[in-house]
Amino acid sequence: TCEWDATKIHSWLPMYEETIQCIKPSQSGALDRIIWLDLAGMWTDLCSITCLPPSGITAGSLAPWILWSIWKERNKFVFESTSASAESTLSKAIGLAREWISEPKMKPSPSGLVEPIHHPPPPNTVTIRSDAAWKGQGNRAGVGCFRIAPSGTRSISSCIPFVASTIMAEGLALLEAVKMGICDNLKAIRF
Repeated sequence: TCEWDATKIHSWLPMYEETIQCIKPSQSGALDRIIWLDLAGMWTDLCSITCLPPSGITAGSLAPWILWSIWKERNKFVFESTSASAESTLSKAIGLAREWISEPKMKPSPSGLVEPIHHPPPPNTVTIRSDAAWKGQGNRAGVGCFRIAPSGTRSISSCIPFVASTIMAEGLALLEAVKMGICDNLKAIRF
């Protein structure tokens, strides 16, 4: 069912019941795996490591760029069946870090907010907007989606228990938007 067996969790691990249920199982039935488990404790140390001069990175940390490049290459491997060497991945990470350092930063408007650039959707594209609200006390989220199309509008909303953070709530709202697009058999969607 892609849902937790709440009865077994309550019987076997009652002290971790809420924590476990805040982990959202795979919707596609993927096997459970432990990934990046030690990373959270090492993040501060990773980001404080000084880069050596040959990298050309004089400010900031290279660690986030390496992890980002590994993630991008992993996705290319999974979804496009392409692979890159460790050296190539590291070179891309260094290039991204250098680009970030040299790129002029956007200046905020007088109100202090950065104005977004609006790109109109391609023709025959349906827009689905999603949003979420999260209540830390009780770990509950409200999620909703709104489809805007020439054929009409449609909206859905729901309350989801056991949501651990705002970013998870937003991700679950976007997941509902994707499901809406699949259910409506849409081929060109902007989220």
